[in-house]
Amino acid sequence: MQHFANDLKLNIFRLPVCWQYLVNNTPGGNIDEGKFAIYNQLVNGCLATGAYCVIDIHNYARWGGQIIGQGGSVTNAHLASIWYQLYVIIFSLKVVVTNLSQVPLGTSLNHESSLVS
Repeated sequence: MQHFANDLKLNIFRLPVCWQYLVNNTPGGNIDEGKFAIYNQLVNGCLATGAYCVIDIHNYARWGGQIIGQGGSVTNAHLASIWYQLYVIIFSLKVVVTNLSQVPLGTSLNHESSLVS
């Protein structure tokens, strides 16, 4: 990231991570400290450049192929849980932002709005 920040003058980086990875494939589970430590190296690398870091829980509003909050076993509360845990850990930093859009392919706009409300 140093090259992009220093040479190309970029000041924001998107840092995707799959939430299944962070919670050991347990919907609503606690963040695994070891796995988060690996991801946090990326966050700290971004912060070291002086750039903003966009935390992106990236899986197109799905968990294991199920659309979040649409009648399967994965609920909006499960997604809210990971965001809450991340907030407690790192969002107090003023240079970390969130990407709440889950790009829910094949779902309605009403469904997307219910995920972030």
